[in-house]
Amino acid sequence: MTTSRQFTGRVRRKTTGLSTRFVDRVAQLLITIGGIGTIVAVSLVAVFLALVTLPLFLSPHADEPQTVAAAGDDSRPLWLSVDEYQLLALTGRDNGSFQAIDLTSGQTIDEQVPFPDKRLTAHARWDATDSVVLGFGDGSFAIGTVGFKTRFMDVDRAPQAIQNLQVGESLREGKRIAARIDETQVRTLELITEFEQAIRTDNNTDPILLIDRATGSTLGDTIVLLTEKRDTLRVVNIRRIENLMTGKVTLRPRTTTIPFKQRDNTTPIFLGVTALGDNAFIVWDDGCIDRYDLRSADAPGLAERVTPPIEGRATTATMLIGRETLLVGTESGQTLALFRIRSEDSAVSDGFRLVHAHTLGEHPSPVVSLNASTRSRLIVVGHEDGHLELSQVTSGVTILPPSQQASPLAVCFAPKEDGILAWTNDGIVRWPFSVRHPEASIRSLFLPVWYEGYDDPQHVWQSSGATDAHEPKLGLMPLVFGTIKATIFAMIFATPIALLAAIYSSEYLSPHWRGRIKPTLEMMASLPSVVLGFMGGLVIAPFVETRLPEAIGVCLVTPLALITGAYLWNLLPESMAVAARRKRLIGVVAALLAGAGIGWLSGNPIETFLFAGDIKRWLDGQIGGPFAGLFLLLLPLGLLASAVWGGQILTDILRSTTIHSVSAAARLNLLKWLAIVAIGLALSAVAAFVLAAFGVDPRPSLIDTYVQRNAMIVGFVMGFAVIPIIYTIADDALTAVPNHLRSASLGAGATPWQTTVRVVMPIAASGLFSALMIGLGRAVGETMIVLMAAGNTPVMDINPFNGFRTMSANIAVELPEAVRDSTHYRTLFLTALLLFVMTFVLNTVAEIVRARFRKRAQVL
Repeated sequence: MTTSRQFTGRVRRKTTGLSTRFVDRVAQLLITIGGIGTIVAVSLVAVFLALVTLPLFLSPHADEPQTVAAAGDDSRPLWLSVDEYQLLALTGRDNGSFQAIDLTSGQTIDEQVPFPDKRLTAHARWDATDSVVLGFGDGSFAIGTVGFKTRFMDVDRAPQAIQNLQVGESLREGKRIAARIDETQVRTLELITEFEQAIRTDNNTDPILLIDRATGSTLGDTIVLLTEKRDTLRVVNIRRIENLMTGKVTLRPRTTTIPFKQRDNTTPIFLGVTALGDNAFIVWDDGCIDRYDLRSADAPGLAERVTPPIEGRATTATMLIGRETLLVGTESGQTLALFRIRSEDSAVSDGFRLVHAHTLGEHPSPVVSLNASTRSRLIVVGHEDGHLELSQVTSGVTILPPSQQASPLAVCFAPKEDGILAWTNDGIVRWPFSVRHPEASIRSLFLPVWYEGYDDPQHVWQSSGATDAHEPKLGLMPLVFGTIKATIFAMIFATPIALLAAIYSSEYLSPHWRGRIKPTLEMMASLPSVVLGFMGGLVIAPFVETRLPEAIGVCLVTPLALITGAYLWNLLPESMAVAARRKRLIGVVAALLAGAGIGWLSGNPIETFLFAGDIKRWLDGQIGGPFAGLFLLLLPLGLLASAVWGGQILTDILRSTTIHSVSAAARLNLLKWLAIVAIGLALSAVAAFVLAAFGVDPRPSLIDTYVQRNAMIVGFVMGFAVIPIIYTIADDALTAVPNHLRSASLGAGATPWQTTVRVVMPIAASGLFSALMIGLGRAVGETMIVLMAAGNTPVMDINPFNGFRTMSANIAVELPEAVRDSTHYRTLFLTALLLFVMTFVLNTVAEIVRARFRKRAQVL
């Protein structure tokens, strides 16, 4: 028997060639490596984001306190401060002296008494500027600075003892401390005090009991003082006039007296002035607080008297950074934070009221010392039993556990916020620590927080400000809300267009037109999002702002015109309909253009009859009633209800009617559609009228002031980015349904629409759902469109005519300027991680649902 040859005359081998097997193995290996590499790369992104974010939630770290015995007299320290290198401590004593103390040995290296012939009775100091104001027993006061002066010198010019220092070592040299900072330089620190001449106002000779100063007033330095007589509160505005020839500075004080409301059986313990000098606070030892309005230089006066819920008596008080929040320590161990908010209460003369916003600490020992940081909103509280607590005012929590020491007479922060100094009877206590990120917590990031000056706790994102006193507001909910809002509006616009386009092109469009339209729509996906954002923000948004009624008319009329055109198509004679079937797309385009034209022309009547002639003023609530807004909001629901229930009733009626021709059935269907529209309009109008009669107004809760760059614009523009993705995947899923199923359905008597809805779409449901989820993920992560067309304002407002900020846009805007490893920087990475988790969850859920749809479709 001979082996038969192929028609080519060559013997064909029945085994796979070695080269083919090699290429197949290489391809299999590369595909496996690529798949695993993709998974690893995505996982590493998540790990990197988590590692950068993790320090936000790590507990602060504190070292063991160190005590240095301080030599000196027995006078009481009035305040305490330390240089940024924690080499020298500065203390002001009640005898009027200022001492610089070496924190290594505890020795006093310098003591200065600027006014030896005056008795110190009151004082106030600001650590941020080293500014001091002193009040004396003769009724005068003096303004100056008390701090450290830092000098740098080359090692070669330093004394031999300093040259022998190793890098990082320090020693005392006379009245200064010298430290070797590197191989070539030495740094020296010394105490410096500079005061202007003492000032006496109104020939006052009564000892000053309390005093404070504000430097931000437009009237110059504002000094507020209370004498021991407690009869008047004096407000002194000081102007400095410099002689251009001699350079001599002359002080010109102007004094305004305010009647002081004395109280029996209680003593004022603190006087604080706000940064702008517009308000003064008097704290009494029974917890009562008087707030004086100083805005009018001619007629200042008492604005209100507040009694916050204090257990026991008030023991000490101070002002937080920015000098707008008042801190009051109490006998019960709590520290209260109070600030002003706007108020319409007629009992308050200046339109503000003082509110108790935060209660810090729960340690049951009286507060004896209190100090606020000059870098952030941290405070240190010293208790009578020696406990030191570190708290963050915005979050309202204690971030470090108490440290047991001797009773602290004075406490202060290190300038770099890396330690605390406390003056106790045992000496000076140094408490090194690292607070990490105290302003960031689960509560402050995701729950409402009561920020300074706000009426109530709110979700706010405002990461930066103009001054160091700015209170960082790192609430992520406005960004999450903005992301969800952008996604919803984009999907509302894109989903029906993309799915219906996919259904039409796969089931009804001729292959000739489908071969042209599908690639065209797919090419839309190549449009850069920055171009779409540019068009949305600079072209579409300004155009819609000037043609808002017309835009609303187009959105309302175009869908109705398209459906009406479909019913009108059925009125064509059968011969004409068959001949025009391939040109059905022209009819669709004509219906769309006709609907858009009618909607555009209806804009002016809509504005005139529904919105009292000016839709923007109506949205602001300046004119018109709520009927128009309620009607438009209820119209989709009314049409849906009419289509579901009214359509079913009309269908039952038509079934009982004998129809003799196809044209008669088409006419009845058209009448049914028009009746559904009329019923929907009537239902919406009646519901809107009833709700308006009960006082329901969608302004300003659901709709409000029109902003040029808003969610409606974003939804429209982002739809152009999402539609191609949804359309392509949905069209492929519908096209993949076997044709024999369509043929079986049509052969059984079903119409093409019934075949599409009841046979094709259930089988392709997994692909359709995947298309929606991928489009949803595209909308969630979009950056440039929302950055350029949404206004980029982090507000939580469901108003479709207002803007928002998404998480991705926030990262793009703020990350390049965020300080590396700062709280702001890590919070932005937390936002990225949250965005990653959101898309991961969406895709996971989509895959689970898609698998279930596919399993059900396999049965068919």
